[in-house]
Amino acid sequence: MKQVFVEDDAPSSVDENSCDIRAIIGDIRGMLGEGREKEDIDEYLSEVYKKLDEDIKVQVDKSALKEVIMKHPFFKNPNDYHIRLITILKYLKKKSMFVDIEDFDLIVDDVIQSISNVKKISEGKYKIIK
Repeated sequence: MKQVFVEDDAPSSVDENSCDIRAIIGDIRGMLGEGREKEDIDEYLSEVYKKLDEDIKVQVDKSALKEVIMKHPFFKNPNDYHIRLITILKYLKKKSMFVDIEDFDLIVDDVIQSISNVKKISEGKYKIIK
């Protein structure tokens, strides 16, 4: 188990691999029963939110994401014009990918740059070098 608080008597229900919602609710109930301060509970919840965000980021399969991006018409038939990151994000949303992850655009940016012959020409713009 990974301890969330720095304090010795803090709850430690956030596991390294996943967050168990029942354990989190039990910890919050225990903290409320002990009469803990609002700041302690807020700090605990912020750590839980961070852990949940990390879990979601880990669940993004970059190889599957790369396969979907490679099916975009721009990558199938490259031309001399550039493509924008927002265009690719809209395409992923259209293909029912979960794009509501925090910093998903950075993940997609890394995946696009890992594609061979793709060069980043400016912030959010990519071009295929022939």
